[in-house]
Amino acid sequence: MIYTININAIIKGVTVVKLILVMTLLSIGLFSVIISMDLLMGLTKKSMIATALNPFKVMEATEYFILFLLFLVYIVDMVGAYLNKKRQSPPQQNSTQQNNEGASKG
Repeated sequence: MIYTININAIIKGVTVVKLILVMTLLSIGLFSVIISMDLLMGLTKKSMIATALNPFKVMEATEYFILFLLFLVYIVDMVGAYLNKKRQSPPQQNSTQQNNEGASKG
């Protein structure tokens, strides 16, 4: 049986609790993987917590560059979607002026 997600469905209390529980369990699991990898590398407890809570502390220059490119692609996509939406929607002022002119003539 195939389960699908109804996008238009209203999120009820039980669904929100499930969502929060899943996000919490995933966060705890991933955080524990980061801590255990740092423990295996022989880092101190202070540096383990610092690197787990602040991933930018251990990033290299190429990773910063890739992160910058991802942000740039995201911003270009947002601007493109805005311009596309602006181009497709008819201007509101012209349509109201035409309606007023047609009403005054008739």
